Amino acid sequence: MEEIISKELLSDVLYVRINDIVNSITTPSNLFGYEIKTGCSNHLGDDTEYRQINIHELAHKCKDWAYSEGYEILSSTTRTNVYKIGSKIVLHKEVNLNKIYDVLNDIKACQWIYENKKEM
Repeated sequence: MEEIISKELLSDVLYVRINDIVNSITTPSNLFGYEIKTGCSNHLGDDTEYRQINIHELAHKCKDWAYSEGYEILSSTTRTNVYKIGSKIVLHKEVNLNKIYDVLNDIKACQWIYENKKEM
């Protein structure tokens, strides 16, 4: 299955060190699962904790992160565009083939920013 967000970007977006991304979105709950290192062992001697976040909340946090990095993500039913704040030049585009707004495209756009921001 395609990875929609790296653990490095997820760590930056959620302000916590992500140990591993456990699973993708589970339908119909739209939850995205990940593990963090807590630094404290539980009763089983494990220092990882499983957490989940709603995929729409994650997309919103990703867009906030992108804005703090100097980028704007604008989405419509047909596409998601990435702009440098104050510019009208499209730096990256995710196309919605099924013509329905897809929240995953916002997250993919943030991943693209994360991977390419040093080059821009």
